[in-house]
Amino acid sequence: MLIPVHKIYILKYAIAAALAVFFDVLIYAVLVTYSFLEPGFSNAVSTPLGCVLGWFISGKTLFRSNGIRLSGYAIWIAYQIFVIALYSILVQWLVFYHFDKYLAKAMIIAISFSVNSVFFKFIILRRCSKSH
Repeated sequence: MLIPVHKIYILKYAIAAALAVFFDVLIYAVLVTYSFLEPGFSNAVSTPLGCVLGWFISGKTLFRSNGIRLSGYAIWIAYQIFVIALYSILVQWLVFYHFDKYLAKAMIIAISFSVNSVFFKFIILRRCSKSH
């Protein structure tokens, strides 16, 4: 039985994202536990590292296999830089208002996974693939 294309996309996205998130959270936990960095700055360091891992994984499984043009990569990276800054500010804000630093990170991960998935599907896949 063949798996429908949209389910393969979701599976590939989920695996790439899960590995990137695991790496991101691991780095975040080390930084907030063992360094002098505030949670927002720890997020600003850990999330790009997780994104880089995610880009390596998804480069082949999502970008190349879907024929994403170079402009799609550029848009995705610019978008990621913007949302990492935004999410880091949100983490710091949540911690300032007495949320646990790990709960704040978990909430931001859940929000970012949903927003990133929708952005990738509707902007990158639909607007930046070579078939468009």
